[in-house]
Amino acid sequence: MVSSRLLSLFLLSCVLLTVAQNRYNSTNCGANTCASDGDGPVCFDGKCVECNPNGGQNGDCICGGNQYCVSDETDKDYASCRSFDSSILGNACDPGVTANNVVLGLNDKLFCGKLVWNMSFPLYPTLVEWTGFCDGGKCRACSSGNERCSGSGYTCRGGSYIYQPADSNSWTYFGDSTFTLSSFMIWLWFYIFAPIGIILYCIFFRQGGKRWYQ
Repeated sequence: MVSSRLLSLFLLSCVLLTVAQNRYNSTNCGANTCASDGDGPVCFDGKCVECNPNGGQNGDCICGGNQYCVSDETDKDYASCRSFDSSILGNACDPGVTANNVVLGLNDKLFCGKLVWNMSFPLYPTLVEWTGFCDGGKCRACSSGNERCSGSGYTCRGGSYIYQPADSNSWTYFGDSTFTLSSFMIWLWFYIFAPIGIILYCIFFRQGGKRWYQ
């Protein structure tokens, strides 16, 4: 009796596993199918994945602020989101070295970003996984003030992306955006400090040049 129940449970598990595997490998997966899938919200190449390595709205923009969508087909994390490489960020770089003029073994160490190389001669990059920003000779994830993706809520501050809601008046994330902080300081100057200064100036001269507080 016990053996028959165990056998039934085993067969049921095999059926469920087969169904799940077939759905994952199905060439008919769609947005509605992948939306509730644990492997990812995007249907790509018949599989539910984290992101679309071919780009678009489901490319890098669907990943976190300091992540990119792996586009190298030989990578085990292909079509998955991955953090910008810590082994690259902070390294010395040259803004003049781009994907168009970088040469492996010559100036590749000065490129700010991650490249996939063609290992047959001549050596040239076949894929640019991500490109950072060379700031003062140091490789950063981004340039301060830039937005990660339109409407994403991620803006660059201090060389990396931070999350700030679209509501610029949110005090929870106040100061995390260089633009928000600078705008507030300008507002403070024109509407608080400047009027007070004008009032004090007028009071001083109305006293005939004497100190207004005497």
